[in-house]
Amino acid sequence: FAFRRPYGVAWDGEDLLITDPDAGRVARIDPRGRIRLSPEGTPANPIGLAVCDIGIVVTDPVEGKVALLNPELRLVRWLAEGLRRPTGVACDGDRVFVVETAAHRVLVLTPEGGREALGERGTEAGSFNFPTSIALDGQAMLIGDTLNFRIQRLALPTGNVLGNFGRLGDSPGEMPRTKGLAVDSAGQIWVADAHLDRVTLYAPDGKLLISLGSHGNDWAQFSFPAGVAAHPDGRVVVVDSFNRRLQVFQLVAPGLARGS
Repeated sequence: FAFRRPYGVAWDGEDLLITDPDAGRVARIDPRGRIRLSPEGTPANPIGLAVCDIGIVVTDPVEGKVALLNPELRLVRWLAEGLRRPTGVACDGDRVFVVETAAHRVLVLTPEGGREALGERGTEAGSFNFPTSIALDGQAMLIGDTLNFRIQRLALPTGNVLGNFGRLGDSPGEMPRTKGLAVDSAGQIWVADAHLDRVTLYAPDGKLLISLGSHGNDWAQFSFPAGVAAHPDGRVVVVDSFNRRLQVFQLVAPGLARGS
């Protein structure tokens, strides 16, 4: 199996799960490099994914659906349909948080089938402009508010605004096009920026720690970095989408990363 356009990534224990929307597949890669693929087209255009208590949740922005897969990557059921470009996804217990990009909001799906919407289009705190990504740190949700050029922090479970950081620009710490978003075991925030072809690490309070990468296909260079996922042992995987590969970095100390 060769990636066509890998996009989303998540750790499932020691396995990696990767979405490839151009292939219409979700891939599971174990530590020995063995690959298991989902049946083609279920979902047809997988983008975001999260490993949750209820199973593996995958978004399809083209079809407007959210799928629940079992560990063998087979479809269990559709959790939601008719959404407006669902992209990022994360879970808190049995609740599923879906970034509904074209509706400029976060949709919370409950196990009873209920839905709660957080946010609307705007620039003020708590509003969004084409958000694309989400990560949870146990106390708050972090939203990649892409065309407001910032990361917003909202409290769990209320959705109350706790703060935000970021601004438009090309310098380290600025966010012209955020895509992937992850929180590591130290509470640090990893952000993939697809416009600048770099990955940036922030302290829990939003302070800039590391800015890594440039455009290219060498080590620690990227072409449209999309997904990012942090393992509890300090490994961080970045989906280098247009280079059709994954890059793995090891956090050896707070704010210090090395790659392989």
